Amino acid sequence: SPLGGMGIDVDYGAALQYFTLAGHQGHVRSLFNLAQMHMNGLGTVQSCPIAVKLFKSVSERGRWAKWLTSAHKDYIREDYD
Repeated sequence: SPLGGMGIDVDYGAALQYFTLAGHQGHVRSLFNLAQMHMNGLGTVQSCPIAVKLFKSVSERGRWAKWLTSAHKDYIREDYD
């Protein structure tokens, strides 16, 4: 595993490469991992704008997308209950 495991060294460069490849294929967990790497500057230059873009992409996919969309609509309507 590029991010390490029992007896395995962490290789952020390889992790970035593989998560990027998987992210281009729409793998949501890889996009999330990429966002965290960019947010923290792991294996790449720290970039909050890229991290936010990736986190947004994650939030728009997967089973939670409907919940987030609904929550955003409630927020716009100022319906906080």
